Amino acid sequence: MKVEKYLKTYRELIFKRNDEYIPLKKSDFTLFFETGDRLTYEKTYFAGRKALTVRALQMLLSKENDRAVTEKLIGIINCILSEPVWALPAHCGKDAWDTGKYGIDLFAAETAGSLAQILYLITGKIPEPEHKALVEAFERRFETEIRSKWEKEKPWWEEGNTNWTAVCAGNIGIAFVFLWKMGMISDELLAMQNDRIQRSLYTYIGGFGTDGCCREGISYYNYGMGYLLGLLELWEGEGLCLEEVTKIKSEINKRHISEFLFSIYLGNKRFVSFSDTTGTEPLNLGIFAYLSYMNGGLILPKEYEEGDIDGFELFGGEECGRFAPALREYLWVEKYKESLKTGALPSESLLRDAEWYVARFENGLSFAIKGGNNKEPHNHNDVGSFMLTYRGIPVVAELGSGEYTADYFGEKRYEYLCTGSKGHNVPVCKGLYQKTDTDGGAFEFREGVFTKDLSPSYGLEAGSLIRKAFSVRENETPCVRIEDRSNYDLTESVITFEHPKIEGENVFITVYPKECEGKTFVITFENAEKLHCEELNYKTHNGVSKTVFRVTGRKNKEAGYIALSITA
Repeated sequence: MKVEKYLKTYRELIFKRNDEYIPLKKSDFTLFFETGDRLTYEKTYFAGRKALTVRALQMLLSKENDRAVTEKLIGIINCILSEPVWALPAHCGKDAWDTGKYGIDLFAAETAGSLAQILYLITGKIPEPEHKALVEAFERRFETEIRSKWEKEKPWWEEGNTNWTAVCAGNIGIAFVFLWKMGMISDELLAMQNDRIQRSLYTYIGGFGTDGCCREGISYYNYGMGYLLGLLELWEGEGLCLEEVTKIKSEINKRHISEFLFSIYLGNKRFVSFSDTTGTEPLNLGIFAYLSYMNGGLILPKEYEEGDIDGFELFGGEECGRFAPALREYLWVEKYKESLKTGALPSESLLRDAEWYVARFENGLSFAIKGGNNKEPHNHNDVGSFMLTYRGIPVVAELGSGEYTADYFGEKRYEYLCTGSKGHNVPVCKGLYQKTDTDGGAFEFREGVFTKDLSPSYGLEAGSLIRKAFSVRENETPCVRIEDRSNYDLTESVITFEHPKIEGENVFITVYPKECEGKTFVITFENAEKLHCEELNYKTHNGVSKTVFRVTGRKNKEAGYIALSITA
């Protein structure tokens, strides 16, 4: 990979940025409790974090001391230290703005970790009195925001196995180390905190199966693993917790966690979009470089060879602007660049514990299907759902995450198209959609055939609805076949972003993005009555309204199965 090109472009882009801090408003904060709207407040909140990241990077990567940048950074740090709340409204009560009473959430922990690291890294780059004042102000805020809460009670995420555990524990650990390096806490206190944080890291790693799959999706994998790895490298560099660092790294490799990113790769810098993710998340090249170094050598797909900035996460992500990931996007790439090798990926990946399967064909077609259950982290009612892409562009779509609102994480979660089974490529059985909080049925993968009992997902007796999926080649053209067997009434459904054309039992889907050159795919419904198409609307994770099409076909009453065959 052309690493120097990537690094040069990254530096050029960071110095072109002119992000500014935007003051937070109480009216935006309370909007969540009045309407369920998260985005209004969060856009302003993350704009401030992005400004912090950009100005800190400009200062750290500059060969000269630009006083204007320094003053802007100091101003931003003071603004953040003065914010009434570091947590998001979705993670605390409506009175938190006035009382300051709330628990440690992802973003309070991230803010603490970011400020601690930045304040240490700019030591000597700003006048000593100003630096001393900032560090003392941060220590006071850290005491009330993090340390006092951390020492009084055990947060719910401390013994969890989701991204929350890695992000919160990782950032608290990072903050304690940098406070220690600045002489603000003792060796004894640091050792005590490190012991506690180690236990959280182990529980987080325990949430992965032996196949390395993050069932929350790729964005949450990047989020959690980024902070875990950042803390491990920090500990190692300071000679702290070395035995535990070695054990955790070994566990990451043993569980194949390092290999997850490109086991779910579909092509054209796009990934599987099961769960609350989009599949178009950019790759944090720093995290991948460190994982590749740690693993002994991972393979980047050839699409990344040229080192073009497109497809890579920049500045900690445009949505959130996280400092530590942004810094690693540069420093880890530079440090571990010898580990960045491109090549061909395997033609298929099976994540057996999670029951995910991905097939990649030479003509640019990729197919992914999942089993699992309906009680997973960031759960969707989607047992048996599948997606098909051509050169990374969805033909049969998985919508991924919708707009995060109060209801999206409340009792109405499965009324959203993205999360309920109506928005997934699964059948309707006996007029029923899939139920939440249900166990998964039996799973088998043998000789290229994916078999999953979907019955428990509908509250039916085991073995009464079986889905099989496999791919075959007809005249050297890949063909994917989905077959559902049941004596119950079944209606098959397919979700697509492109307006389909229906002719008899065939559905024609043409993918128009330039990468696809207007290629048409044919989905044949076998043993189905007249097909129907409905237009549905939903909001993406960023709150953008989008239209999709749902094609359905009901199984003939006399047939014991209904099937879909998909060809180009």
